[in-house]
Amino acid sequence: MMRSRDGGPQILFVDEEPAIQRGVARTWATGAPEHRLTCASDGAEALRSLDGGNVDLLITSLVMPLIDGVELLRHLANRRVTLPVIVVSEHEPPPAELRARAGCRVEFVREPLDREALLRRVHALLAEGPPARRGVTLADLLIVLRMERRTCVLRVTAGAEQGALCFSAGALIDAQCGENTGMSAVLEIFAWQGPVLALDVLVRARRPTVFATLDELLAALPRVGAEVVQEAAVHGLRRSVAQGGAMGFVGEGRDSAPVPTAPAVVRAAFLSLVPPAAPVVVPAAPVASSAPSSAPSSALPEATPGPAPARAVAPWERGAAQTKIRGVVAQALEIDGAVAAALASWELDHSLGALGKIEAPSLEAAVAGHCRVMRAMATVMARVGPGTSFRDLLITAEDGRLDVLAPLRGEDGLFLWVAIDPQRGSLALARRKVQEIVGELVL
Repeated sequence: MMRSRDGGPQILFVDEEPAIQRGVARTWATGAPEHRLTCASDGAEALRSLDGGNVDLLITSLVMPLIDGVELLRHLANRRVTLPVIVVSEHEPPPAELRARAGCRVEFVREPLDREALLRRVHALLAEGPPARRGVTLADLLIVLRMERRTCVLRVTAGAEQGALCFSAGALIDAQCGENTGMSAVLEIFAWQGPVLALDVLVRARRPTVFATLDELLAALPRVGAEVVQEAAVHGLRRSVAQGGAMGFVGEGRDSAPVPTAPAVVRAAFLSLVPPAAPVVVPAAPVASSAPSSAPSSALPEATPGPAPARAVAPWERGAAQTKIRGVVAQALEIDGAVAAALASWELDHSLGALGKIEAPSLEAAVAGHCRVMRAMATVMARVGPGTSFRDLLITAEDGRLDVLAPLRGEDGLFLWVAIDPQRGSLALARRKVQEIVGELVL
């Protein structure tokens, strides 16, 4: 174990909230005075501390400005940093046993943060000495992307090999590796040694080729080996999509039902879409005859994916919802005194539809700023307690404009913004109309 200049272990704690940093510092000052605790407010500051090389254990939040926790973990994986890592998240990770089977190394603690329990966890990890189970793995990144419900492309490179894992709302929906797709590509990518990881924007909806939950993927990963990868490359692997069926990957090549393709959607980096509240039932495709094929295994066509799981598509991404969004924004702009309106996602950090009588750059800047306000408010509500919510927010702009922000009921992460000129309309009536629109909107 590396030691700080004081002789004790060096702990790096990363969180954007100064109050949380002060609370952790107080806990360490009384419960572990032999430790040297350093706090950082974002991933960029944390990486500068890590560059000094004098860190024995890292504790990081995931939601931060500049370089967030997900990007920080990606940097750690690429740098092959071998130190214990604890991730603080409001989401429940997969069971520890399943993570261990998949070769995961990151530890998780839940928010709201129990500082005493965190201190005990740190003592336990430091007491283990230098075991191999340290650092960040590709499986760890998969878990964090699912927990944070990210929509992105995780590009994986190992030597001359290149692959891509595509996530929508945190679900792994597509995998590409050379000519392999789906679970065939997933297994091959996870068999690579020392991969380099990059996060990219998912700018277009992808045809689903992977049909497995996170737990099922983790359970499958330990089976990866040379024989499994070779078989996957030849035959392709596919999940059985029978209603209520168990996880099963089988050689496929004879089922050739057409696959419905999701509409193209332009998205920004590090998105976190909202899965529908209830699954959409998709009729199972008819299965062709299961008589053995006479073609050699190397000539078998690639596996044809079955119906897309509903969780991979946010409800507002559907064509009907997009039409409804445009109508709602136009309706909001008709409110007396309204000068701009937008339906936006604070997780995406931009609007799904916006109209305004102000310049486009100012409109976009206002939406981006309000997304951050709503995201911060949602974080506060989550920390106050489960079931806590708010009706709307009122912001007064420098030019006297009044901005009304109202979260959509039942649509996590979405909100309606209406900008009101108080010289041309009544704020009270505008807020009432906004609530009427929000209450009636179902995507």
